[in-house]
Amino acid sequence: MADPNRDDFYGRVARLEQAHARGHGHEAAGALGRSAYFRPSPRRLPVLRGSVFVLATVIGLKATLYGGMPEDVYLSRLAALKQGTAIERVGAFLMTPDPVTGWLADIWRDARGLV
Repeated sequence: MADPNRDDFYGRVARLEQAHARGHGHEAAGALGRSAYFRPSPRRLPVLRGSVFVLATVIGLKATLYGGMPEDVYLSRLAALKQGTAIERVGAFLMTPDPVTGWLADIWRDARGLV
């Protein structure tokens, strides 16, 4: 014959294991130490957020350089980069003005009064 207290005991153990798996802590009443707590989930920086930040930084750098110097000077330096080594060609590709960069550069020039 099975002991009914045994089923009750294993039921309580199962509940405690589930609570621990969810990050909950447990402490007996009257014991010294931490009280029952919930373990916070670790903060993770999503890859998408970091990628958007890097993309915004590159576009901002391009717009600052493109808007901060005369257009013909920027394009001549870009042409010189396109004739360089493989790394310089990659840099030239990345620094080629796109519509967003041109729009930001126009705002930058207007703010500085260069137009």
